Amino acid sequence: MPKHAGIFFLTDFGSVDPFVGIMKAVAIGLGHEGPLIDLTHDIDPGDVRRGSILMEDAMPSLPSGSVVCVVIDPGVGTARRAIVVETPGGVYCVGPDNGVLASAIQEEGSRVREIEDTGASTTPKSATFHGRDVFAPAAALIASGQKYFADVGPEISDAIHLEFPKPIISGGKISLQVISSDRFGNLTTNLRREEVDEDMGLDAGEFSIAGRSLGPLRKTFGDVAPGKPLIYFNAFGRLEVAINGSSARDYFMVKPGARVEFLAGTIK
Repeated sequence: MPKHAGIFFLTDFGSVDPFVGIMKAVAIGLGHEGPLIDLTHDIDPGDVRRGSILMEDAMPSLPSGSVVCVVIDPGVGTARRAIVVETPGGVYCVGPDNGVLASAIQEEGSRVREIEDTGASTTPKSATFHGRDVFAPAAALIASGQKYFADVGPEISDAIHLEFPKPIISGGKISLQVISSDRFGNLTTNLRREEVDEDMGLDAGEFSIAGRSLGPLRKTFGDVAPGKPLIYFNAFGRLEVAINGSSARDYFMVKPGARVEFLAGTIK
């Protein structure tokens, strides 16, 4: 572990209330001297699935030794466990055992431990603010080298996984689902670039959503006129629906679960 490893925060706390600042203050008070970096705090309250997606997108960019402190925790104060995940790449993920850390848990070679008492004195204790009283202390002690992963608590093998629907690929057809959307209104689907063969001809077939044509696969927004729809692989390798300069979510009036279809060879 680097002496001054960074702690990366990902929460649904927003920026109006002082929750995130308090967590950072706790980390500093426990001797953490490394950077405190915000991934995002604008996830919709309790949206564990969106948090899991953003965690998966962020993980490849995090240097070894980083600690990610994730607080999207609708079950705070219940019997749900607090956990730390150690990935093969040396990134430590701290948060609730509710599926939000699923991408780290499901990475081959990862190990998971339940957080017991961190030994940090943060008062008053609360049943509704484990970000301050459990997760920030654990993250700070790990990042500063005061506590090793092996000392966090017992290793467990039944941490909660989060399953997303799989794309259905059959012949020249693909059936997908929207699984999330971002602040721009882009619609993220459940297809990753590596899941489809290059010879399937995504740039020569036709995609559709809610019965409306999206045309063939594009590379970027400027490949279509302003106000027109497109479909492309985003920066994280996920197939995504967008409107050039506007919101696809509002344009198509769809939510997660909406179907996206592809038929090969329909554009000459």
